[in-house]
Amino acid sequence: METPIDISDDDIISAMRSMDGFIDISINDFKEIYKYAYNHALIHSLHTITAEDLMTKDVFSVPSDASIQTIIQKMAPRVVSGVPVLSNVDKTVIGVISEKDILSHLGKQNIRSLWQLLVLCFGNKSCLDSSILDLTATTLMSSPAITTQKETSAAEILRLFRENKINRVPVVDSSQQLLGIVSRNDLLDAHLIVNK
Repeated sequence: METPIDISDDDIISAMRSMDGFIDISINDFKEIYKYAYNHALIHSLHTITAEDLMTKDVFSVPSDASIQTIIQKMAPRVVSGVPVLSNVDKTVIGVISEKDILSHLGKQNIRSLWQLLVLCFGNKSCLDSSILDLTATTLMSSPAITTQKETSAAEILRLFRENKINRVPVVDSSQQLLGIVSRNDLLDAHLIVNK
């Protein structure tokens, strides 16, 4: 396990000299203990940091009947790559729309990235299927929504991301009402919280 700061032998000797008392330990033994202790602390921290600590609370969402144009117009200025979809009836989270979901509906071919779309558009004057204008959030979204609760640990959220191949997870209460969202960037911030 690499630590964020490379500790030299001189750093260890200086630290040991500044301590009151005497410690009979070699530099290599100390480094090994430090690596294990740091790894343990990091794992412990990832289990104590929760979705509530990480989530973006001011999250926007779209209703299930929102048009693709409305969805894209809402996502673009916010520079987000995904948005929760809420039921028109009870405002519960019923799905999530990602850039990948939108891209997969934009052409006749299986488009999975902006780059593939651009290649298609540059090679073809009518790169988009006009029927996409009829799509709504319900058609576009991945469903059922993978959600989590505010008490869920950062470690568990990482597992959800990895196992479900997702980049964001809505945080909901027991009634599936949207409280916030945790994204990959929020999880990267967990590392900063750990290293404060």
